[in-house]
Amino acid sequence: MRVDLDVPKSALAIGAHPDDIEFECGATLAKWAEAGTIVHLLVCTDGRKGTWDVDADTDALIARRQVEQREAARRLGATGEVRFLDQVDGELDMGPDSGLELRGEVARIIRELTPTVVLTHDPWRRWRMHPDHRNAGWVGVDAVVAARDPHYFREHDIPHHRPESLLLF
Repeated sequence: MRVDLDVPKSALAIGAHPDDIEFECGATLAKWAEAGTIVHLLVCTDGRKGTWDVDADTDALIARRQVEQREAARRLGATGEVRFLDQVDGELDMGPDSGLELRGEVARIIRELTPTVVLTHDPWRRWRMHPDHRNAGWVGVDAVVAARDPHYFREHDIPHHRPESLLLF
């Protein structure tokens, strides 16, 4: 079944790691960017574990992954912001001690960027093996709910924003 959405004014893609967004929804974002959509990217983790090289310089890898992510966004045609939450790769946590803070941070970003559409990992996807992918999906879904409601995170002092669509990949 094919379903086409109207080209959104703006989109925010939320990925767990540098490169997840391009692999999962890059073609859609490129198509929308070419049609005039302002495309923003939000990467939750720092990508420090994105190598099999046991001797890799972690700080250099983190810096390189950010450069690569910005270049990937440019090549997709993204004209919006590329933001990083800098959570530790492999340790994205939606637990009771950190989940609310992370949800608030992503809700604030949604309110600031006011995307028409939010795209993120599908946390309900069967056999979703990587915990960062599941947790990025949960934080994305939960942050959309929090961003749209004026009674959540009032300390942001930013008007609430309700995206028109939430797409899961």
